[in-house]
Amino acid sequence: TKLIQSIPFVYTTLDASRITTTQVGILISHNKLKATKENYEWLRENFEEVHIMLLERNVTKFKDVMDELTIEDLDISLILKSSQFPIAFKEQVVNGVDSNFIFDTPSNVQELSKTLLHNISFTIADELLIKLMQNKDVSPEERINIFVTRATMLSLVDISKFLENLGQPWASITNKSIKAKLKINE
Repeated sequence: TKLIQSIPFVYTTLDASRITTTQVGILISHNKLKATKENYEWLRENFEEVHIMLLERNVTKFKDVMDELTIEDLDISLILKSSQFPIAFKEQVVNGVDSNFIFDTPSNVQELSKTLLHNISFTIADELLIKLMQNKDVSPEERINIFVTRATMLSLVDISKFLENLGQPWASITNKSIKAKLKINE
């Protein structure tokens, strides 16, 4: 560590054939690799997950160019899991990517669900919220908890679709031709 800290300069590029993932991680953790779009893309292409580490260490430098960076579906769950990213950055990523990147990967759906449940202030587009609440990769209990915290953002049509999508016994709530019956709780 002291050896790395004693390096007086920051690398602008690296040779992938001469460096390991661990070595790249050490350089990033000591701010010895310049935070550029080119280095982000190079890391993404040559190593697993260290490009996310570069983002974590340099959120303010990258937040204005997020739409220019390549974000892959597995990156989303890494970003959502990370405690290093502020909520606003996570919102920017989730709301800025194609929703298929989120919903085609179960781990992304799970992480988005957890993020919404643990961060009431986390805001996502209505379309994403509705898709999440109808997604079978999220347990009915989690979907109900998300619904409870976000119901004011939804239209009556969206609420009905959500309840129908939950299945029985909740779907019967939307049936206007019968009177909903509640079980007696003790």
